[in-house]
Amino acid sequence: FKEMIEKEYKKFALTEKTNEIWIIRKTGKLFGFTDTATYNGNTYIGMKANTADDLAEFMEVLNSCYGDSASDTSNLFVSIEADISLGSDYTPYGCGTKDYSVKPGDTYGVFKGVFDGKGHTITVGEINTKQFSVICARNEGIIQNVKMSLASGVSLSTDDDYEPTPGFYCSFGALCGVNETNGIIRNCWSDVSVNNLRLFNHGGGICRDNHGLIENCINTGNLNCTMTHNLWANIYGVVGGICAYNSGTVKNCINYGEIKLPTVYLSGSDINGVAGAICAYIGSGSLQNCYWRKDCVYTGTTPSLQNVIVYNNSHVRKGTVSGCGYFDSNNGTSLSAGDATSCGSAQTLTNGSNLLNALTKYVTDKGDSNLKSWKSGGSYSAVLDF
Repeated sequence: FKEMIEKEYKKFALTEKTNEIWIIRKTGKLFGFTDTATYNGNTYIGMKANTADDLAEFMEVLNSCYGDSASDTSNLFVSIEADISLGSDYTPYGCGTKDYSVKPGDTYGVFKGVFDGKGHTITVGEINTKQFSVICARNEGIIQNVKMSLASGVSLSTDDDYEPTPGFYCSFGALCGVNETNGIIRNCWSDVSVNNLRLFNHGGGICRDNHGLIENCINTGNLNCTMTHNLWANIYGVVGGICAYNSGTVKNCINYGEIKLPTVYLSGSDINGVAGAICAYIGSGSLQNCYWRKDCVYTGTTPSLQNVIVYNNSHVRKGTVSGCGYFDSNNGTSLSAGDATSCGSAQTLTNGSNLLNALTKYVTDKGDSNLKSWKSGGSYSAVLDF
């Protein structure tokens, strides 16, 4: 055997190739990132997902090989090449059982590359995580051009007690948990509805919390959530159609879904259990040219329908709102400018009073080739034109 090795070893050699990564899995299987992708003038290591198994295996590799603060995903480009349906054993990046929720300052599970859905739909059911976010826990890269849908017959709900149990989600965001300061989410569509979902923390149609940029996105899912006030210390329910908490920028987004969080708890300067049509809590951030279906928010100590883009309380409405308004139904076309009650200040519809035209005008005026246009879509007056 020794003589055979000495004789044969020179026949084989390993050479490094630019933009290729090969990983030997714990199972002994070789997983390779061998494609390249060019985007906005930058070259990335590419990964194409043609099937649900492709995406599930990719996330498994990320979670096992990139799951600590020392790992860097900034050179990865993930593209979805077909509509796919994920099984219940799927675990998104950084959304495993390491912790029940993402905390400020965490570096675990941060995606810094590009995730491009190419206009395809990812259909999901219950997923293997305590935080419902289909792509990643935290985004510092770009997530774009993807629609999230819920599998037929699946109801994301629970009647369990507040302790974390199967079917319980500490937080909810269809695409990711937290969109960080450098993160960009654009041209994304969430059609994931939840019913009586018990939350420890925040819930949002697109993401849980936004500190970066969410642009040109749409939510058609109903977010009917409950909360438990038994665990008071820094744990509260906040739910918004696009995101729950915003300290970044949300532009040209639209919400059709019902936003329900009926119980409000007050404690000193803190207010818990609040909901808003676009976001629930706006810190130092801004909402610009965003639109929502009138009276889609159901909240309050005595639950009632409310027509608010952000929860109507000065403690949670600190940022700026501009160019925002509402329409009367899912197929309504006429916009009404928000007023001091719904938006905190009287609004001017800078892009006109027709919903579809206003969304399209924003895209046209910006002149950004990365932004998708809008079209009429069945029972909705405006949807993304993938």
